[in-house]
Amino acid sequence: MIQSMTGYGKAVSEYENKKIVAEIKSLNSKQLDLSTRVS
Repeated sequence: MIQSMTGYGKAVSEYENKKIVAEIKSLNSKQLDLSTRVS
């Protein structure tokens, strides 16, 4: 029996001296939290 469906993913990329970070989080399929950052 599955007790939890928590998921997490993170990707980091660099392009022309810029760093791009994308994070995706999900907790028991109830909500999705998507975060992106460029620096």
